[in-house]
Amino acid sequence: MKKSFTLLILAGLFAFSAPTFAADVNETANTESFAQQAQEVDLDVDNPIEKAFAKDFEMAQATAEINYVNEAYLEAWKAEMANVASVLKKSFTNKEDGKRVDDYVAAYNTLADKAFELEMLNWISDPEESVANRSFGTGATGGAMLAQGEIFQQATLNLIAHYQANPELVYTFIYNGKGADLEKLRAQ
Repeated sequence: MKKSFTLLILAGLFAFSAPTFAADVNETANTESFAQQAQEVDLDVDNPIEKAFAKDFEMAQATAEINYVNEAYLEAWKAEMANVASVLKKSFTNKEDGKRVDDYVAAYNTLADKAFELEMLNWISDPEESVANRSFGTGATGGAMLAQGEIFQQATLNLIAHYQANPELVYTFIYNGKGADLEKLRAQ
């Protein structure tokens, strides 16, 4: 009898708390769903910069075109990184966290410079010439700028992921260009 009475009380308590519990579960599920949707977007390819430059990367053939596209791509990601860093810093309540973002961006700027240098060393057009007679590779500047752009892209995506770790925050890209606009370059 005591066991039946205890079960009856528990069933009654659950019945009264079920709507509240269900609402909490639904609210949590909605928040998680929103966060999942934001996280399910593959920002590596599904962002306005990659979409805008996809055609340019396919079309660029001459060295001048490749350099032009890669430089515009680099500048787009560099500007986006600066913007997301600023947005992220504004979301913090602790100023020391903002300093960490500044340090992070500075470290990625240094890394991008090193990537440029490494890519310049990577290009050698004359395998007959002694390496001792060359101070650096042929200087495929376009490839070096692309390497920098890819570094800035990764830094930007990392910062966006950090910002969007809060399910209430979704980053919106500031880039609204149309890529490098190779037709304009070709018309010159």
